[in-house]
Amino acid sequence: MLKSTFTLLAIMVFATVSAAPSGITPDYKISSAADDPAEIKWLSPDEALAQHAETGKKILFYVYTPTCGFCQRTAAEVMVDPNVIETMNELYLPVRINAGSRETLQMNGESLTHRQIATRLGTEYVPFYVVMEKDEIIGSRSGFHSSDQLTALLVFYADDHYKQLSFEDFLRTW
Repeated sequence: MLKSTFTLLAIMVFATVSAAPSGITPDYKISSAADDPAEIKWLSPDEALAQHAETGKKILFYVYTPTCGFCQRTAAEVMVDPNVIETMNELYLPVRINAGSRETLQMNGESLTHRQIATRLGTEYVPFYVVMEKDEIIGSRSGFHSSDQLTALLVFYADDHYKQLSFEDFLRTW
């Protein structure tokens, strides 16, 4: 009796924890300009590549996993900050990639899983940020960044400061 009660209790606890929200939205929601301006306008990889060809804006890949504590913190604290949202939407074509997902996306005419895209981007740790221009990775950073640090990182690459300064030197003048 005690064993079956313990087993039932363990199943109930597991089910409750598994059903709890992680703080991160599902893989990603494709946004349009008609959506709330207070949200990041996440694009699919193919949409970002097509818009990059038209606009010349750099592409920012944000790689995360739903189980990553720093990714959850980034979603809850940083990706909702108005300065981050405005800077990202204005200066970049943002793409969110769930490194743990096997969902298939189209990228350059290929069907790839989120995990395969994350691997091709060189993801070792999450959260991971990759900036691309003309099919070339021009920079990447991993780890948690506060709202101010991420805004600085976005400006650092968007305004081509990376060509003359290290990010650490740029932060001193930021």
